[in-house]
Amino acid sequence: MRQKILFGIVFSILTLALESGLSSVLAFTSSNVRSLTGIASLSVLVEDLNSAIRNTGLRKEQLQAIAEQELRKNGITVRSSADSGKGALLYVRLSSVIGGEAKDAPISFYLAVQVKQLAVLSNGVRVAKLTVAEPGVTPLLVTTWENGTMAMVGRSDLFFYVQHTLVNLIGELIRDQQEANGLKPSN
Repeated sequence: MRQKILFGIVFSILTLALESGLSSVLAFTSSNVRSLTGIASLSVLVEDLNSAIRNTGLRKEQLQAIAEQELRKNGITVRSSADSGKGALLYVRLSSVIGGEAKDAPISFYLAVQVKQLAVLSNGVRVAKLTVAEPGVTPLLVTTWENGTMAMVGRSDLFFYVQHTLVNLIGELIRDQQEANGLKPSN
């Protein structure tokens, strides 16, 4: 009788351990990573910056150049804006609040990087990549991967922190893209 109880306890513990291990494997292969499968090129689009941020000297062209450079450096082909409808899009958005006009006024910002792709709803529930244009089906531009960071900095440090935040976010995108495509993620 004791052996059956002991066996039942050991079996229960092993079952729980295997189930928790399986759930962590499922969590590791999240839809964010799967959505990057097959992506080898991106067009880059940086949202227009508000006038307060432009008054600090930061320009969207700077963010565009940083994003494109990081993608190329990591083996992603950057398509021109004329080719933006021909595949996935990297969208960069910088939201900010400036705490006054003083030279040392704090600036709070949220920098988001998104991968957007054309998709159609399938069976009313699942989202699938559109591979061939189907008659009567209008594809939607949907966000299939996203990450962002918020920070508060001094006006004089804004460019430094925005640049490094953008580089880090694109680094996370690259690692997820490599994982999704069976490549060994670079560090």
